[in-house]
Amino acid sequence: MYILKKAKLVNLIKKHKFARFLLVGALNTLFGYFLYGSLILIGLNYKYAVLLATILGVLFNFQTTGRLVFGLS
Repeated sequence: MYILKKAKLVNLIKKHKFARFLLVGALNTLFGYFLYGSLILIGLNYKYAVLLATILGVLFNFQTTGRLVFGLS
C-alpha cells in the first residue's frame, strides 16, 4: 500500500510543474538556512554570513529551479 502511494506521489511530481516548483522552493529554503547556520557556527560574522549565504543561495536556486522544474541542462 505504501509503495502504491509513493508511486502516485512520484508520478504527480513528475507530471505537474507546480508541484516540482514547490518542492524546489522548499529545498532552496532549507539550503539557505543550513548554509547561514553553518557559516555562523564556524564563527563568521553574521553580516558576512548573510551576504555569502544569499549569494550562494541565489546561485543554488537558479540551478535547481532550471534543472529540476524546467528540465534545462
